[in-house]
Amino acid sequence: MYRLCVSGLLFFLVVCSAETKLEDISDENLHKSLETEPFVIVLFLDSKTCDEQCEMAEKVLVKIREDLVDALSVWVTKTWDSPHLAEFGVDSTPAVVFFRRKNPMVYDGKLRINSKTPRVSRSCAFDEDEMYEFFTANREPTYLRSLNDDTFEHLTQASSGATTGDWLVMFHTEQCEACPGVRAKLETVGARVKDRMTVALVNRDKDGAVTGRRFKAYADPTLIL
Repeated sequence: MYRLCVSGLLFFLVVCSAETKLEDISDENLHKSLETEPFVIVLFLDSKTCDEQCEMAEKVLVKIREDLVDALSVWVTKTWDSPHLAEFGVDSTPAVVFFRRKNPMVYDGKLRINSKTPRVSRSCAFDEDEMYEFFTANREPTYLRSLNDDTFEHLTQASSGATTGDWLVMFHTEQCEACPGVRAKLETVGARVKDRMTVALVNRDKDGAVTGRRFKAYADPTLIL
């Protein structure tokens, strides 16, 4: 009887521990999952700098995980020491990235707390409702339009001055190493301003060379508003 109780207690502790933590995933398995899963939310952590911030960010994701699964059938996980932070638009950790059909979007809500914040108030520094709304409202695969030499003038009406709304355009090439990370951040911008501004891309290597020269967009990347 005693052994049975101990076994039951150990099982209970293991289950409770699992429910308060996100599953760890290797960098290799993450990339495999992005090939098959339509929605993946990843908490990126750095083992060298991880502190209370990491723990609190994970707790928020754990708290809303089941609701996110119900709404999006999303996989919520975490990974350590990824060499692809810049590629995914991550400048510092902890960071949360929402992958939609492999397209990364950086969560730009509050993920860090001020060290001067009283400890009793720190759990309120992360807004799980805001995080949940960000993910569920932005499930489109991309918020970026693709423009080229044939469509740029027609869609933006740049020379006529006619009103087609505001545009933020990134000119880039295939060789641009920084562009994937910038694009991930622009996905966030596109989601935040989708009702009042259009964010677009022009590939100068393919079919946007003429437009790139017209706007003197020679640096990689070049952003024009």
